[in-house]
Amino acid sequence: MACEENISRFKNIAENFEAKTPHVHNLNCTKCGSTIELSENIAFVECSNCKANLVNLNAYKFQEIQPTGIVPFQISKAKAIQIFQNWIVEGIWYDADLKKVSIIHNLSAYYVPFWSFNAQTDSVWTGYSGKYVKKKLDKSELHNMDVVWKLKIGTYSHNFKNLLICASTHFLGKINHLGPYNLDNLKPFNFDYIVGWDSSAFDRDMNESFEEFKKNMNQYIQTKCEAKLKDDTFKDLAIQTFYSNETFYLILVPIWECNYFYKGKLYNFVINGQSGEIQGTKPISKSCLLFLIIIFLLLFGLFLLILL
Repeated sequence: MACEENISRFKNIAENFEAKTPHVHNLNCTKCGSTIELSENIAFVECSNCKANLVNLNAYKFQEIQPTGIVPFQISKAKAIQIFQNWIVEGIWYDADLKKVSIIHNLSAYYVPFWSFNAQTDSVWTGYSGKYVKKKLDKSELHNMDVVWKLKIGTYSHNFKNLLICASTHFLGKINHLGPYNLDNLKPFNFDYIVGWDSSAFDRDMNESFEEFKKNMNQYIQTKCEAKLKDDTFKDLAIQTFYSNETFYLILVPIWECNYFYKGKLYNFVINGQSGEIQGTKPISKSCLLFLIIIFLLLFGLFLLILL
């Protein structure tokens, strides 16, 4: 299990955080003795001379906080290719030629750094709950809707556990809906896990990561308090939240990524290396799109004829 630390250490380091530019680092191959040049934040490299798998033990010392946990890969390369082949032809708009797309040489596996945040939150909220009532208009059988407002006060508590925030600038925006990771399978970090896989230290601004964590928490609390307050509607909701037992740790999670060209255009997809969840961009058949436009124009023309 990963070792949790008090959030105060994270905040202290974040205050002075500067995105470091990694320097070129020389690594000697333990098998053939060749000298390999690599960026100092790269944790794994293959020797270009003898193809030996080498681990850069200083990679995670590049930053002040090192990973303490890792989620091992459960999805093999063959399985990832199969997931892609099933996904790329889903729906009615795919191009039939997509079945011929080969990604085997472009598919790469990464261990990606994520912050795992935990916090106990206790919130006090106030606001006005509104209930719609029918109001009869004078000298008429017509009715209008009025709102009866009632002041409410309440509390809401929630224990946020393992809220994951991406710590890699490369993968920001690519993994928004990649699905959760099951941290019941989290293992203590060991360099043996990353042999054969691309991996690097975190490089996203720590303050930005922490702000995203707070934003996600507050949005969740806001939604829950709104549900407690409103009847038919609500207004003037105010929330004060107290935070306690705030901890964090840095972990590595498995992701498959591929950039591929199709008819001169670049597309990208990523796969959750634990669950197999996939997301990305894929081509749309121009003939199917043209067919949809023709159908829309025919229906629009028919609608105009009916109006005339």
